[in-house]
Amino acid sequence: MKKLLRRLFYKPVLHLSNRYSSKPEKQRIYTALSDLLSRILNEEKEKGLIVPFDADNSKIIIFSDQHKGARNGADDFLKAEQNYLAALDFYYAEGYHFISLGDSEELWENTLHQVKKHQKPAFEKEARFIPKNAFIKIFGNHDLFWDNDPFSFLPLHEIYNADIKVYEGVVLQTSINQLRLNIFCTHGHQGDKVSDGNWFSKFFIARIWAPFQSYLD
Repeated sequence: MKKLLRRLFYKPVLHLSNRYSSKPEKQRIYTALSDLLSRILNEEKEKGLIVPFDADNSKIIIFSDQHKGARNGADDFLKAEQNYLAALDFYYAEGYHFISLGDSEELWENTLHQVKKHQKPAFEKEARFIPKNAFIKIFGNHDLFWDNDPFSFLPLHEIYNADIKVYEGVVLQTSINQLRLNIFCTHGHQGDKVSDGNWFSKFFIARIWAPFQSYLD
């Protein structure tokens, strides 16, 4: 039955996904991102950090959209897990600064408890960067929980065994030939009506799409 349903629904679902996926408005997005950048540069530290770096010698790795899930048919991270863990081993050994740029956890489709239970290997390898002051965590739209929940610092401490602040963005700042260069990093979706904290999108993904995706693989 599952194979039959998958064959029937595969193309229609892809078609509907493409047709009704997010269609961001350029000006709305630019305004939201410009506001965030300005607030970080004005040192509103609850929004983000300014991180100086040496363009010739600093080593920084940025990962985003891992969407770590619950090891079921809806877990998009499952097939990439071993590559991710190996990559973290390499970048840790080479002394990189690690920026996790949002949607690191899939908290639309899963509960936090499920993700914590099933993603311990990844969390443990990420946590190794913390004592070196080499870990920055940014929230995205699918792990907006880290920003929305006033008590999110409690599960963060449990996961990483350290006090972790999750930001909306970070500015990497350097100078090249006496010219200051700002590299603005954020997950995105700011100002996007469909993705930016939209309750219906979250409901649809969590209650309809995730079970459907899990059942049909």
